[in-house]
Amino acid sequence: MNDHPDDRPGDEPAWLLRSNRGLRRRIRSVGDTVAVHRDAWQRHNSAVLASGVPLWVVLGDSLSQGIGASAWDCGWVHRSLRQVRLHSGSARDLGVVNLSRSGATTHDVLDPQLVELERLLDGGHRVELVSLVVGANDFLRGGARAGLEQRFAAIVDQLPRNTVVAYLPQPLAVARRVNHSLDRAAADGLIQPVSIRRVALLLPRNSAPDLFHPNDRGHELLASSMTPALLRAITRSSTST
Repeated sequence: MNDHPDDRPGDEPAWLLRSNRGLRRRIRSVGDTVAVHRDAWQRHNSAVLASGVPLWVVLGDSLSQGIGASAWDCGWVHRSLRQVRLHSGSARDLGVVNLSRSGATTHDVLDPQLVELERLLDGGHRVELVSLVVGANDFLRGGARAGLEQRFAAIVDQLPRNTVVAYLPQPLAVARRVNHSLDRAAADGLIQPVSIRRVALLLPRNSAPDLFHPNDRGHELLASSMTPALLRAITRSSTST
């Protein structure tokens, strides 16, 4: 795999790769699904945009691409979409446009993902809901961790009001500082923050063969964490229009 964000599922620690040939094979098996998921989402995005339905725009990394799940439409996004449509009458026609990219960091959210979101808004598309799950790859790449707080602040400044944003689950000081900044944004009514700490803690029991991404059960747990905030956000969006 090369270094283009579309073509990598995430960066596993180098010592794991050196120490375990079987794990390397399992990582490759998951990595082989990256292009499959990417291409499926691109076809899906095109069809949704052509339909003119109200949109849920998904930002982030391989978690939101559904990497680790048994199929591209078995990830947390599709699972949450079914629940949002079921429990929110105003979201029955909601369609997903997934701008996430496998391997993405906060750099990639700033550009191109937010740029693509702005293009959708400028093009007259009705964006009812936006979500963001990102940060794991920033911690796995030494250079990407520097400036993480500033990049998150810049992202939040550009997100539409009521965007659902996952807290960083890493037990590190920089993650806590980012999460405090998300709390402040939530207090100002800018975003809907969500804890995915439980998902991270249970990942060892619910991981794909690469031991890095969630399997179907892990994606279901992530959906169960994200869905209540998505419902709150879509309710606020519908009442404010």
